[in-house]
Amino acid sequence: MATESEGAVTLRCTAKVLTFLGRVALMETPPSDADWYLNLLWVERRKCLLLAHVGTLFSAFVPDVRKSEVDPVGPFVAGVIREQLRSEDSQGIASARSSGFAWHGRRIAACSAS
Repeated sequence: MATESEGAVTLRCTAKVLTFLGRVALMETPPSDADWYLNLLWVERRKCLLLAHVGTLFSAFVPDVRKSEVDPVGPFVAGVIREQLRSEDSQGIASARSSGFAWHGRRIAACSAS
């Protein structure tokens, strides 16, 4: 089981995501506005992921995912967020960084069932 450390991010996963991922480290953490939620959706018979930041509702949608792409989940999620931030205009990126989730040196500590 991963331990929480400074700079770590809590990823709260729905039951569908936990089933999709299979075996992941789970830990109990109190809710925070810094948490991220990850949900598995089906769109046109394809598995898709929806990721949302609690405090800002900043979201990322990843269509047509396969388990092999998502495992391990931490680096995958960090990469998705990084790319989504890069795709925003410079004003959006500055705003996102000031909201407290620039991803330099951060990592996903573990999933938490929600």
